[in-house]
Amino acid sequence: MPNRPVRRPLTFDELVDRARREFQALPGLRLTQDQACRLWGLTPSECEALRARLVDAQFLARTDDGSLLRADMRAHVHLPRSAALPSFRRSA
Repeated sequence: MPNRPVRRPLTFDELVDRARREFQALPGLRLTQDQACRLWGLTPSECEALRARLVDAQFLARTDDGSLLRADMRAHVHLPRSAALPSFRRSA
């Protein structure tokens, strides 16, 4: 069996860049703190440091339910129900 190269752990700045790239690739991505920790294999304190860095940079925002999403997408999340989808009625 061939030996696999050993990957070095990402630095914190590399992890920040990885998170940015994932949120840029998936503009509607919305993660809870627990989901973000699992996705990037972080402890809760590491995940909080990552969240703080990206929120302070105004790249991510926290929603009312505590989820993280791109700051520029926040306006699209809180639409009033009546504005979310038009209603279509059949004419009789």
